[in-house]
Amino acid sequence: MEESGQLLHEILAERPQKPNPTTMEILSHIPANTMDASHSFLLELGLTPEQIASRADLLGRNHESLQRNLVFLKALGLTTEKIATHTALLSRDPDTLQRNFNFLRALGFTPENIESQAALLSRDPDTLQRNFEYLRRFFSKASILKNPSIIGNSQETVEGSVQFLHSLGIDYETYSFVNTTPSCKRHKIAFLLREKFGYSQDLAQEEKKELIAKAREFVRRNPFALRFSEKRIKEKFCTKIPIA
Repeated sequence: MEESGQLLHEILAERPQKPNPTTMEILSHIPANTMDASHSFLLELGLTPEQIASRADLLGRNHESLQRNLVFLKALGLTTEKIATHTALLSRDPDTLQRNFNFLRALGFTPENIESQAALLSRDPDTLQRNFEYLRRFFSKASILKNPSIIGNSQETVEGSVQFLHSLGIDYETYSFVNTTPSCKRHKIAFLLREKFGYSQDLAQEEKKELIAKAREFVRRNPFALRFSEKRIKEKFCTKIPIA
């Protein structure tokens, strides 16, 4: 398979993201013509060389199966652009894609909802079912339908986030911010503490407690801050407007 190895080296040359050793080993045994056809297909789909390198496992897929999945996904209502940004869908079998699509539609998700959260179609169908049933412990069906991305979260992330939001006095049913872990949320509050409230280790213990209380109260009144990036938090809440 020397020809395959040479072709693989050419495709992945100078790319920042290299496949893991196991993927490289598997691809080294794929016929060069299979790899070349799949590479051409992915380029025509609109993937950059860097994107192809990050999903090099697709190079080992039969070109016809990639094309079949593309046609199938389009029939479900996904655009070529959406598929190109969720290439994992191309490696899933049509039965899995159809089961997940049918399940999400049966729940009440619109085709637009499903396309916006296309990654859900590549998930294990049984896992999606379990995730939904677990979410119903905390959220109404209507709330889940308004926030379709939360159905892709693990039960540990959901439970930890619900408990964390509850500890802050935030209505987690209204503000279903369970897409990130409690650790991520704590990190954003710590960022607010430093950037907005001037928290530092040099302060006296009582001052620290006071600022922490202020930050928690601020988040209670502005829960959407937990959804923002640090850059957005700084722009929206921490940038001082100069006095003319």
